[in-house]
Amino acid sequence: MKPLEPGEPRAFGGYRVLAELGRGGMGRVLLGCGDGGRLVAVKVIHPHLLADEGFRKRFRREVEASRRVSGPRTAAVVDADPDAPSPWLASEFVPGPSLQRAVELTGPLPPEAALGLASGLAAALAEVHASGLVHRDLSPANVLLAADGPRVIDYGIARAADGEGVSRLTRTGWLVGVPDFMAPEQAEGGEPTAAADVFSLGSVLYFASTGRGPFAGRSAPQVLYNVVHAEPGLSVLPDELRDVVRRCLAKAPGERPDPAELVGDAGTPVWPDAVRELIEREHAEAGELLTPAERTAHFKSPTRILDPTLARSGEQPRRFAGTAVGLALTVLVFAIVLAVAPWRDQSESSSSATSSEPTQTTAYDGDPVAAVSTSDEETTEPPTTSAEPDDGPFTASVGDCFADENSSGGRSNLHRDDCEPGNFKVRKRADGTSDTRSACAGVDSANWLVSWDATSDRDAMVLCLEYLYRDDVFTGEAGQCAYGNPDASGWHLVDCDRHNFVIERILHGTDDASRCGSDPELRYKLSHRESRPALSVVVCLSFRYGDDGFAAKKNNCVRLADSGHLLTFSSCASANFVVTGYTHDRYDPAFCGRDGSYGWHDTAGWGEYLDYTVCLRRR
Repeated sequence: MKPLEPGEPRAFGGYRVLAELGRGGMGRVLLGCGDGGRLVAVKVIHPHLLADEGFRKRFRREVEASRRVSGPRTAAVVDADPDAPSPWLASEFVPGPSLQRAVELTGPLPPEAALGLASGLAAALAEVHASGLVHRDLSPANVLLAADGPRVIDYGIARAADGEGVSRLTRTGWLVGVPDFMAPEQAEGGEPTAAADVFSLGSVLYFASTGRGPFAGRSAPQVLYNVVHAEPGLSVLPDELRDVVRRCLAKAPGERPDPAELVGDAGTPVWPDAVRELIEREHAEAGELLTPAERTAHFKSPTRILDPTLARSGEQPRRFAGTAVGLALTVLVFAIVLAVAPWRDQSESSSSATSSEPTQTTAYDGDPVAAVSTSDEETTEPPTTSAEPDDGPFTASVGDCFADENSSGGRSNLHRDDCEPGNFKVRKRADGTSDTRSACAGVDSANWLVSWDATSDRDAMVLCLEYLYRDDVFTGEAGQCAYGNPDASGWHLVDCDRHNFVIERILHGTDDASRCGSDPELRYKLSHRESRPALSVVVCLSFRYGDDGFAAKKNNCVRLADSGHLLTFSSCASANFVVTGYTHDRYDPAFCGRDGSYGWHDTAGWGEYLDYTVCLRRR
C-alpha cells in the first residue's frame, strides 16, 4: 500500500480514501472506508480515457455486468458512479497477495495448496459463467489468495456472453488478455467463450505449480504461436494435478471440461507459511489506516472472521465474540473474509522504505510480470534530491553492474559494483515509465525487474536486470548442453556431444528438484537456492548416451552391433534381439537371469544417476 500524495482527493462518493493499492492502464485502485468501517477498493478511471466518447457507455455496461456476478469465490461490486467527473467503481476488499505476487516472492505452491486452488478457481468460473459472463483475462494477476481460499478478480474486461451489442463495443483492435494465459481461439483473434476461461484455468494452475506459464517463449508472438500449436510438458506437474491441467489445455474448446466438473472436495487451501504472512501483513496495514472509531465499527459489523491459525490446520472458521477493545486488537492477527476487490491492477507498484527505492520483480524469464515489495519497513517514499549518488541506480547504463544490499525479499537497494556472481547486470534502462512488463518485454536475460515511480525531482525509471549466477548453466535454455560434477559443483555450458547432459527445461522461482518430474530419461536434476526465492532455479537434464539403450522398453525390437557396443531401435524384421526387461536406476546383469544384458555402468561417481540395464533375448 502506498500513502497518498499531498493534495490528492481524500474521498470518492461516500468513501474516505486511505491509501493507493495499485495502478494500471485504466486507472488507480485506492483503499477506501465507508460507513460502518467497511473497507472497499475504489477504481478511479484515468482522465485521458474520457476523451473517447464511447468510454462512459462501455464503462457503464461493465459495471452492470460486474454486478451480475456473485458467489464466495468471486468479487462483488458495491457501488459505482460512471457519470462522475472521474468515473469510479467500488468493490469489497479483502487482504491477500495475487497468485502472481505470491509465486514470485515465495515460490510455486506445494501440491496440496495447488489442488485447493484448482477447486476454488473452478468454482469461481462456474459462478461467472452462471451469470452469463466470460472473464476473458484469467491470469495469476487476477487471482487473489485470501485467508479462506482463492478469489477471481477484475471483471473490467468481462462481457456478457449473449450480448451482441456489447461485443461490437469492445472491438478496439487489440487482443484482450495476457498472451501466456490465452486460449488458442483467443490468440487467433476469435471470440472467446466459457471454454476459453477453462483453458486459461489450466495455464494458471501450471503457473501456480511451476512458476511459469506452460507456453513460455522469447516474445509475445512466440508465446501466442506456442499457445496455438505447442503441447505443454506436463511431467513437471504434481501427479494430483496433471490430469486436470491436461484436460483444461485441450486445443479444441469442445474437449475441455465444464468448470463444475472440476470443483472437488479439497476444502479450504492450506497456504504455505510465507503466503499466510503476506495475507496477515496486508490485513495489518489496512487496519492501521483506520481511525479507532472505524476500527471498532468495522469489527462490530456482521463480518465473518477467520483465525489464520485455524486455516493452517484445516479446521473450519468460527465466529469471534468479544469487547470492542478486544476486537480492535485482533487487527494484527486475524484476516477479514470478504469478497475480493476486482480491478486490483496487475501493475501494482510498491513504495520504497526509508533506506531503498521501490521495486518490482519477476520470478521467471518469460514475459516479465510485476510484483510488490514485502519489506516490513515503513513504505513511505523518502525525500529525493536532484543529485543522485554517483554509485546509485539512476546513474545506470546498459552493461553496468550493481550489488544489492537487500539480499532477500522483493525490495532492492542497488549500488554500483563489479560484474561478479551475486550481483546484477543492467540489460536495459527505460526512463519515463514504471511499467516493468512493457519496459522489459523481450529482454530475455532479465530476471530481476526494478521500477521507480516519478517524483517532483525525477522521472519514473525501470531497470531490467540479469542476476549473475555462479555458473552459466543457470542462464541456459532448453536444448543447450552442460556438464559438471555429481556433487552439483562446477557446472557450465558446453558444446553438445556424446556423454554430456542436455537441458530439457529450467524451472525458475523454485529449488524443488522434484518438480522436474519422475521421467526416467531425466538423469540429473541440478537445484540451486538463492536467498530470494524468485531467483532460485532448477535445471532438468538428460544424458547423451550415444545410442538407444537408455530408452529401451520391454518388447522393443533392437539391433546390437557385432562389436556389442551399440544398441539401436530397429524394425522387428531386421532386429537381432528383443528387449525382455529394463532397469533405469542400476546396472545389474543378474536382473536378466538367463537372458543377455546390456547397459551402462559408471565408475566415476555418476553410477546412481546414469546406470541402467537392458535384458536381451536373441530373435
